[in-house]
Amino acid sequence: MQRLFIISIVIFLSSCYSPRYVYSPVTQDIPMVSKIKDVKVGAYFAGGSGGTFSNSTKHAYNLGMDLHAAYAFSNHFAAMINQYNRWERNASNNDVFTGDSIIIKYRRALTEIGGGYYSFFNNENT
Repeated sequence: MQRLFIISIVIFLSSCYSPRYVYSPVTQDIPMVSKIKDVKVGAYFAGGSGGTFSNSTKHAYNLGMDLHAAYAFSNHFAAMINQYNRWERNASNNDVFTGDSIIIKYRRALTEIGGGYYSFFNNENT
């Protein structure tokens, strides 16, 4: 009986539907600095129409921008900073519940700051 209850709860919780917010991860930043004063900079832009049925969502959008920068301020220490921005809006037509007319528009931003130590394993700069 307890086993059936646990299986029912797992099925119930895994079948929930949440169409409003999209998981949009930050692009990976792996700054491969190797000596003092090394600078690594990267930028990414993403855009889309914002829906599964993109022909019917002309006012929806999915835009994103990621900026990455790293600097080695010694032969063994470096710092990095990343900025992540997303702008999203639905078009008042939900892909599953077609009677839903709520328009959701939001902006997400994240800033990451990090520092670290780096060193070579051997004399061949591995």
